[in-house]
Amino acid sequence: MRVDNGEPLGAPQPNTTSALALWLIGQDVDMIFNKPRCPQANAKVERMQEVSARWAELAKARDELDLQSRLDEAACFQREHFRVSRLGGKTRLAAFPPLETSRRLYTLEGFDARRVYRFLARKVYVRSVLRQGQIDHFGERTSVRLEALSVYVKERK
Repeated sequence: MRVDNGEPLGAPQPNTTSALALWLIGQDVDMIFNKPRCPQANAKVERMQEVSARWAELAKARDELDLQSRLDEAACFQREHFRVSRLGGKTRLAAFPPLETSRRLYTLEGFDARRVYRFLARKVYVRSVLRQGQIDHFGERTSVRLEALSVYVKERK
């Protein structure tokens, strides 16, 4: 899944990963994070979102339910009725029928924390240690062992 650096999938702060992205990784969904402030890295999706918003006429929505209905109708039209020239004049659903039938159901057993740990093991998170020996990370304050941290800092220099 290609995502930008905004919530809920991306994280707007540098050197962080959102909880939702970590959950998806645990569900065996590969995450591709675009560079911050580079919508051109995902230009087709960005353009389709703009077109879908126009089709749905979001400004005319009376409330959240009407908004969701408008978005659902636009998505249905885009997938089932809009013919795409690069697909030989077929709709996306006609060109890619498994899109409609390959839905993966959520199961608790499908989550594997080891996938998340492998992802996190490749990352470097830079944090400042507070006087109390704590860091802020993933929206939580966590205690760290200062003697272990000082050894790590010395090794990195």
